[in-house]
Amino acid sequence: MKRTKYYFKDFSIVFIFAVIVFLLASVILSQIISLIANGEGINFIDVYSRPWAIYLNAFLTEFAYFLIFIIYSKLHKIDIKNATSLTIPKLNKRTNIALPFIVSLLTFVTFFCSLNFINMITHFLSQGLVAPTSSVPLANFGQFLLSVLFFAVVPAVVEELLFRGLIFNGLKNSFNAKIAVILSSIIFTLIHFSIFQTVYQLILGVVLSLILLFTNSLLLTMLMHFLNNFLIVFISYLSQGKSVFEFANFGVLEIVLSIVIFLVGVAIVCFIFYFIKRLVKDGKNSKIKEDEINGKANLKKDKTSVEINFEKDGSKEIINSKLNKQGKSSVSDNKIKVAPNDELDTPNSVTRESIALSCIGVFIALVLWCINSFGG
Repeated sequence: MKRTKYYFKDFSIVFIFAVIVFLLASVILSQIISLIANGEGINFIDVYSRPWAIYLNAFLTEFAYFLIFIIYSKLHKIDIKNATSLTIPKLNKRTNIALPFIVSLLTFVTFFCSLNFINMITHFLSQGLVAPTSSVPLANFGQFLLSVLFFAVVPAVVEELLFRGLIFNGLKNSFNAKIAVILSSIIFTLIHFSIFQTVYQLILGVVLSLILLFTNSLLLTMLMHFLNNFLIVFISYLSQGKSVFEFANFGVLEIVLSIVIFLVGVAIVCFIFYFIKRLVKDGKNSKIKEDEINGKANLKKDKTSVEINFEKDGSKEIINSKLNKQGKSSVSDNKIKVAPNDELDTPNSVTRESIALSCIGVFIALVLWCINSFGG
């Protein structure tokens, strides 16, 4: 029987492997580029900045994350679809149609209301640090399409499976939703290894975690992640180094406007989440009513329910029952009552070993973050 939940133990193991494999992938790529640079007698950076090297770097990172996620889940017999909430929300049809549009609106509000605020932070950080230049190849339309694939489509799928599907759900199942939102967002930020991306990745991590928390659908977080990254690639392609949607300079007026727009965006995002929460609640109630009308309510509520037929005085009665935690049944008044059977999960999975592994993983990620941010 497959396990249908991730826990803290799963997070601690997968996260440290993800960090280590990222290191190995970086070392392998660096060695390949060094060999090519030495062979051609040119600078390492000249080779590293070539489109094929940038695409290969992105592919190796995401492929490593995906491989670790899949192998771990398969070895531990975890039902990926249910454990990651990779499903359409169990709501009425109208709500399921509306949610992708609302999430899309949420993406645009989050992105554009944060744009100048994040650029303002980058502007001030670059006074003392070397700001990274855009590493996305966008010289022509073909490179634009490849960049959409490698920097929008692939990360939206892989990173959501790992950071929200496994890490967020693992933390939520072992602790609570608040801790899961905060810790998974911090880890999502650290794994991007850049101080210049810290604020926005933290914001994005929180928003994506809340979407999963309220809708219980990883498909919707994948949608937002894709749209967010697509907007970055598209605007970079459209601007080609020019300021299109953002301020070119940051004087007093631009700073004030950036902060005001950001705060307005925060208020709008909070309202949208309030609306999503109400919409999902109404959608669930409507779905229950629809199922009751169709005579399927009991079947939808609990897949472990069983029908036990027995005869009494020549008549047949059907009783919907549930298995209890010990797999036993209790009989009273000629009715068989079966309580829900717990799955093969072990909720109390916060051990010293798992805490130690997670701390090591966070420490390594933090060191890499510092090296990339301050080491040039």
